[in-house]
Amino acid sequence: MSKMRAAINHPWTAIRTVKSNVARPFIEPPSEQSNILEMDWDNLIILDACRYDTFKKHNSIDGNLRKIYSTSSHTAEFVEKNINKYFQDTVYITASPQLAGQGDKFHHLEHLWQDFWDDDLRTIPPWDVTDQAKKIARFYPHKRLIVHYMQPHYPFIGGKGSEIGEHATFTGNVEDREATSVWDLLAAGKINTDLAQAAYEENLDIALESVCDLVDSLVGKTVISSDHGNLFRKKIGSLPVRINGHPKSFPDPELLSVPWLEVQGETRKEIIEDTSPTSDPQSYDDNIVQDRLADLGYL
Repeated sequence: MSKMRAAINHPWTAIRTVKSNVARPFIEPPSEQSNILEMDWDNLIILDACRYDTFKKHNSIDGNLRKIYSTSSHTAEFVEKNINKYFQDTVYITASPQLAGQGDKFHHLEHLWQDFWDDDLRTIPPWDVTDQAKKIARFYPHKRLIVHYMQPHYPFIGGKGSEIGEHATFTGNVEDREATSVWDLLAAGKINTDLAQAAYEENLDIALESVCDLVDSLVGKTVISSDHGNLFRKKIGSLPVRINGHPKSFPDPELLSVPWLEVQGETRKEIIEDTSPTSDPQSYDDNIVQDRLADLGYL
């Protein structure tokens, strides 16, 4: 009954879910997919939901850029597939609440979404992520560093985003959601695709300003990549189906295409491994986690 109520209240969400399920068997995944946590870097910057082609178009940070394919089309899937062991040499700084409960997998896991959430923007702005990452990097000079920004993932925090208004993105359960999804509105033709893409690209531009600041402050080899991409009315083969956003377990090559920008530092970090994490596994208020995920459109 709950699924039926959700379909009645949010018909375009139900339609998009059906479309994703119909299209999934017709997708041919890329032949090679990369676990970016296992690759060669001293500092890894993750831009959530960042398409390779959009990054290539907007990036001005010097480095060696190539395209790779992620293992995942959704952050929760990225966590499930890639964070499956203890990374004893790594400190993870995250703006994404999808990392809740992963504290025992890293030397230290810093949950910025707990203390730096902007209730007006309904996300963590990239400049706050950069400020905190600089401080934490200085505190852990001999650890590999992962910095996970929320942008360009929705909510869109620039001027173009304000033209769309306050809507949630869709990637999961919608039973209790009051606002119509921005992806539902796009699928229904109530938002112009060009506007949605412009707001997304503006989000990336805003993030890259802060990322550039962080890269300049880091020691060692820094890589900028993403957990997955994002689709805008992508047509799947000859099917009369178009997909928006980043549904889970949807291995479309365009959706999995992410940047891999290597920025070589003057020297590499001296990495020292420890046998146990510095932080005890953390407990969370589930209501806060759910509120954060809802702001980001995951619920």
